[in-house]
Amino acid sequence: MDISNIANVPIEFSIGANKYKVSRLSLLELFAEFESEAKKGYLSDINEMATTIKDKTEKLDFMVRMMRDMPSGKRLEDLAKDRMNSMSGGLQVLYTSLKKHNKITLDEVKNLSSDESVNTQVAAIVEYALGNDLRQKEEKPEETSEKKV
Repeated sequence: MDISNIANVPIEFSIGANKYKVSRLSLLELFAEFESEAKKGYLSDINEMATTIKDKTEKLDFMVRMMRDMPSGKRLEDLAKDRMNSMSGGLQVLYTSLKKHNKITLDEVKNLSSDESVNTQVAAIVEYALGNDLRQKEEKPEETSEKKV
């Protein structure tokens, strides 16, 4: 592990004619946003279902029950991971990593990610931001364990 990884010093990536600084994202930066979105989605679903209930008392009871069942812990973590592993989640990871050190909008990130000529560079940024090593791994030829008789 080198000092830039320990200190999380931003490194520079080129995408087309532009250069962007990127550092690795912390677990808090990753999960806080996705967990918040998962909770918002859950609340939105509750409200949508509650609109179908006409009786005010039943509606209130339903909403209270559902709020008590708000995802937390491992269940919330799983919902956040599902969102993170989606196409829109990948876009959000890219945006979060780029906005940390660059002045960039979500629309600009969407345009970057839709440009097929820079897919490799965009993927490298996401991989680096998520903590994966960018060094090329040397492929070792498979060793055979054949025994000669």
